[in-house]
This record gives sequence, C-alpha cells and structure tokens, in this order.
Amino acid sequence: MMCRGNRREKIFQDETDHRIFLETLAEGCERTGWDVCAYVLMPNHYHMVFQTPEANLVAGMKWFQGTYTKRHNLRHKQWGHVFQGRYKAVVIDPSDTVYFRTACNYVHLNPIRAKLVETDNTPRLEDYPWSSSWYLDRPLSQTPEWLSVGRVVEESLSRPDHRHSRKRYLAYLKAEAAEEDKEIEYSSLRRGWFLGGSEYKSELKEDICEHLSRLDRDSFVGEPRRMHDEAEAERLLGLAVGVVKLDLAEKDSLRKNDSRKEVVAWLLSKKTSVNQNWISNQLAMGVSTNVSIAIKKVEQTKFREVKGWKAELIKIL
Repeated sequence: MMCRGNRREKIFQDETDHRIFLETLAEGCERTGWDVCAYVLMPNHYHMVFQTPEANLVAGMKWFQGTYTKRHNLRHKQWGHVFQGRYKAVVIDPSDTVYFRTACNYVHLNPIRAKLVETDNTPRLEDYPWSSSWYLDRPLSQTPEWLSVGRVVEESLSRPDHRHSRKRYLAYLKAEAAEEDKEIEYSSLRRGWFLGGSEYKSELKEDICEHLSRLDRDSFVGEPRRMHDEAEAERLLGLAVGVVKLDLAEKDSLRKNDSRKEVVAWLLSKKTSVNQNWISNQLAMGVSTNVSIAIKKVEQTKFREVKGWKAELIKIL
C-alpha cells in the first residue's frame, strides 16, 4: 500500500503531522481489524504492508485517508486534497513468505534509498523515527498493539520474535541495502498490482472475473461489503445500551444529546466503520453532525458517570 501527496507535495510538515498520521492509523486498525506488519512515512508519501482479515480495505482506507486529511487541513488552516488520488494497493501472495518478506524489506529500506539515513540526525536505520524499523531496536513493550513487526522478523530468521532476533533482522536489512540487484526484485512492487508467482496471478484473475460476472451496473456505486459494518455495529449497540441502561424503544422520546446516546455513538464510531448517519438513525440523534459533536464531548468529558460508562465498555471489549 502506498500513496503520495497531492502534486507530490509534502504530506508531513513537521513531527506533529507524523504523530497525527500514526494516531489516525491506530484508530483505523481498531475500527477495521487491520494488522500492520511494516510501515514508513516519507516526506511526501507513505508505504504500508498490512493484513486485512476482513473484506473492508476500501471502506477502511476511505475513512483513514479522509480523516487524516481533515485533521491535517484543520491544523494547518488549509483545504483541498492532501493525497494524490487513490492509494496504490499491491496484493501479496499469502502462500509464499518470500514475497511478504520482500515487501516488508522494501518498505523498511525506503529511508536508506532516499538518503534520509546516515546523516547527523539519523545515523542508523533504526534511528529513523517514522518507520516500523524504529521498534526493531527498542524494548518489545514499546511496540504498539496494532503493529506486528514480529511477523517479518520471524519470516526472515525463522526465530521467535524477541529483542535479539530484531537486532539480527536489522543487520539483515542493512546487508540487503548493499545489494544493487535487489532493485530488479523491487520493480514489481513499484509497477505491478500483485506480488506472487504465476499460479497465484492466475487465481487472482479468475477470482476477479468471477466476481465481476456476478455484479450488475448498480453494484459499482454501492457500499463495499464489510464485516466491520452494520452486523458488528448492531452487536456492539446491543452490548452498549445494556451498560448505559438505554432502552432503544424509548429513544425517540429522549433528548437527541442524551448522554447515554452519546456514549453509545462514541463506541460505535470508535470500534466500527459504520457512518454517522447510520449511528444517528439507530439512536434517534437527528442530523449526523450531532454524532460528531457527541464523539468529541465523550472523548473530552469530565463527568464521572460518562467516564464510568466508557471505562466499563472498554473493559468489556
């Protein structure tokens, strides 16, 4: 996965932009169930390798890039696009670990190719702070929950993921960087739409053709199929109303900004990919902007009762 800044301009103006991007990515992973294996943030683009256990890539990326764009523009008092159109996604053959390892290596070695490493501020690859390589030389306890950098370590070394293995993987990466012929191997990542063998390519084509043959014209403008969507939201809705003691049969007679509704709306927005219109309809909150207001209120609340509901819901989940 990669995407450039609009007109190849910078996506990240300073350290705060980098942190906002990673915070948004963490939220996106929580909403979608994504598992990030490698990432790197460059001045005007980013790369990521991640698994999508559920069929929600399109919906998740729409939320992720859209949310970062809003936060970036609000902070810098700008408007318009931050990213240059649609992201580029390369499908990786899951049956062969070599392809997975190649993609992760390519991502981790980006700062070296761009000559952002071996400088006064960043003397080593593991000193580049905006990459998963940063965590290869740090205690395991500092690795975020959404980051599974240990998988590529294990695939590269066939060893359990621990501090020593991560250091060995770092040494392996630096040796890879010195091999010029690797550029040929990485070319398929830059120009292709998949990374795998010929058999896997044929399987992908057959799956795509079969899928398209079942679609009618209207299907292309509909919502993409997601598992972290209404089914998951309905499950969490049933759980949350029990915690806050909210009877949905009485929702229409309650205030649109009833604190119980707001806590439930906050949970659904945080843990699923359903849109705010869906949440508003389920809770009788009126216009969708009321959901946005509710989320901010709950996140910043100082009321003991609301904080207690939040803590109980988080504990249950």
